[in-house]
Order: sequence, then structure tokens, then C-alpha cells
Amino acid sequence: MDIASYLIAQLGLGAPDEFENVFSLLGRERIISEDLADRMSGIVRFRNILVHDYLEIDSVIVHRHLADELKDFDQFAQEIISRFLI
Repeated sequence: MDIASYLIAQLGLGAPDEFENVFSLLGRERIISEDLADRMSGIVRFRNILVHDYLEIDSVIVHRHLADELKDFDQFAQEIISRFLI
């Protein structure tokens, strides 16, 4: 979320209507793929549940996210690198 916010500020894309929409904004601006933006937005919502204890936490779901969905962070890094460094 910090990297996404930094990119939005540096590129002068304006502020998202809500902080959790930073990835959606990057997707709309084609900085990252729309598919990745949707998945990363889901991760933000999941993070908010964990951090703010909005719901009862299911450790099986948390484990599944940690085991299966960390590849989204790698894809985010690769898309940013390919967009700006190559």
C-alpha cells in the first residue's frame, strides 16, 4: 500500500477516494493490470479485517492466504519494475 501510494503521488494521479482503492487507481491508470489491481484490493480488505479485528478470524483462511496468495506481491513488483525500470 505504501509503494502504491508513493507511485500515485509521484505520478500525480490524484488521491483515491479511499485508501483501500490505491491499487484500483493504479489499475485504472494501467500502471498495473486490472486483474492484479482487483486481487491486491482484496488483500487490502483482508488486511483491514486482520488489523482491525472486524470479524472473527479463521486461522485456516489466514493460512491459505499466506500460503497461496503471496505470489500477488511478486507480480506487483514485476509489473512495477517492467513499467518503470525496463
